[in-house]
Amino acid sequence: MKKQIIAVAAVAFAAGTVFFSSCKKEDTTAPVITISSGSSMNQSLPATAGAGTFTAPSATATDDEDGDLSSSITVDAASVNANLKGVYTVTYSVSDAAGNTASATLTVNIVNDAEFLVGTWSVEDSLYNPLPPFVSNYTETITSDNGVNNKIWVTKFGNYVNGTYAMIATSTTISLPTPAPTVNCGNPANDRQFTNTFPGGGTITGTGAAGTTMVLDYKETVLSPASTANAIATYVKQ
Repeated sequence: MKKQIIAVAAVAFAAGTVFFSSCKKEDTTAPVITISSGSSMNQSLPATAGAGTFTAPSATATDDEDGDLSSSITVDAASVNANLKGVYTVTYSVSDAAGNTASATLTVNIVNDAEFLVGTWSVEDSLYNPLPPFVSNYTETITSDNGVNNKIWVTKFGNYVNGTYAMIATSTTISLPTPAPTVNCGNPANDRQFTNTFPGGGTITGTGAAGTTMVLDYKETVLSPASTANAIATYVKQ
């Protein structure tokens, strides 16, 4: 009789074990990923073409069953080109022990900090040396460089045909590149170089809205026959 009671108790215990095991809640909740920079970020282009690098911001992952899964996060940032202006996506992924997968995306904007100068400008180009003075008025379209930060482009510097030329801008200054490239421009065409008259170049006043001004005192050198001239270019954004 004693053996029979023990056997019945064992069966009851086993049944209870099965009952409680079958009532255990299934894990269907995915982990949560938090990106340290938030869902978007800006990064400036490099100052030198091709020198840009990108490192994805850190992230953490937590799971209601498995706890901290941050070390298991995989990051796919292969699409980001730090040397080319544009919008890119970085994907963060992680899975818990039950196979629940989570992902989060980061939008990366590779930008040129001189973008605020892009647009249409009215230009007054005033030659003051040699005399007599001469003033040329024209309309210019400024674009930003796709690969070098703070570099902008004009299409007819000095109001010369084919006068596509780069300038370097900060929030408050505008200058010409050093060393000066040679540009074949004008009508008739000639090889010309443009340099800053004063160290540091000129000034920018404004934040890119209509009425923003750029004033640059520059020197023009014609290579053959050799000659030089000085002028002040005043740009007003339309």
